[in-house]
Amino acid sequence: ISASPTLASPVVDAVVRDNGFSIDRSRANLSDGQWYWAVRQQDRDGTQSPASEVRPFIAISGDLVQRASYPPDGYSISQNLAADTPFTWKTNVPSDTRFQVSATKDFSENLVDDVRNGGTASGSGLPVGTWYWRVTARLGDLELATPAREVAILPPLDTPKAVFPQANGRVVIRPGVSSVFRWESVEGATMYTLRLFRPASGTTPLYERTGISSSEATVPLDTLSEGSWYWTIPAFAEETALSTRRVGVMGQYPFELKRMKPISLDSPANGHKVDRIEALLRPGTVKWSSIERPASARLVISRDKKGLDARAIESGVVPSADSSVVENPSRTAKRPRLESGTWWWTVI
Repeated sequence: ISASPTLASPVVDAVVRDNGFSIDRSRANLSDGQWYWAVRQQDRDGTQSPASEVRPFIAISGDLVQRASYPPDGYSISQNLAADTPFTWKTNVPSDTRFQVSATKDFSENLVDDVRNGGTASGSGLPVGTWYWRVTARLGDLELATPAREVAILPPLDTPKAVFPQANGRVVIRPGVSSVFRWESVEGATMYTLRLFRPASGTTPLYERTGISSSEATVPLDTLSEGSWYWTIPAFAEETALSTRRVGVMGQYPFELKRMKPISLDSPANGHKVDRIEALLRPGTVKWSSIERPASARLVISRDKKGLDARAIESGVVPSADSSVVENPSRTAKRPRLESGTWWWTVI
């Protein structure tokens, strides 16, 4: 028995009477690794035969171990994290270990086929797609290979598309009315992060909300100043037992922030009193003014103050029978004939 295939410098050179031999490894100094052995026979006259075929064998302490550890079969890796995701295995096979990655389960064509003896390899450079990986080692004529494991390299999540405000759109701050930013859901995403920036603020967001699980978020805009802004919305997917976390391509959308200027109700003044007969014979006018030219307006006169609720009117609620409505009135509009009593008026 020798470490050399030529049987030079044998560690065991014994004469035996039977066709078997038991080795005491500690006495024979048979360390873990590959060895070679052969037998020749000698007759009673001392004539020796040619040596048998030299055969290799492996000496190893304990059981032979070679198994893949991580990632598990069916695991998904975000492409940007492939370089940071280790492929690991355990082996005590006393020969080179090859790390292999292939597009086919039979490893007929390998994308990666490198010697990796440290028990780990990186997924760096793996393109998007479905792959199979394993480790192999050869012991003489014997190839030891772990079962193939499937791994998917995933691209970044899609960019969320803005619903409101859209790119180059406008957001109006209205007292008492919440501003809701909306975007289209991204397949595979579990959360989103919304940030607001001024062009001059650089990479520092002036508003941020993380961990949004839906495709919309209410944003308090009352404290923000008018002008040019932009909002960003990337999608995220949390890490699971069978997937790394994933980050999406960030959507960035500029918009203009405007503050709704209040309408001035000029006449009649609050608490103004009109004689009943005068009100019927000569109704008079209502006057109002606004800093900006409105796209649309609505004059509402009602016996009930609740009938003046701007949000109810905007949502299509029909005013009560005791209300009078004028669509798109001029800045000075004729007042309808009113019965005696207390009335309320506003312009929306």
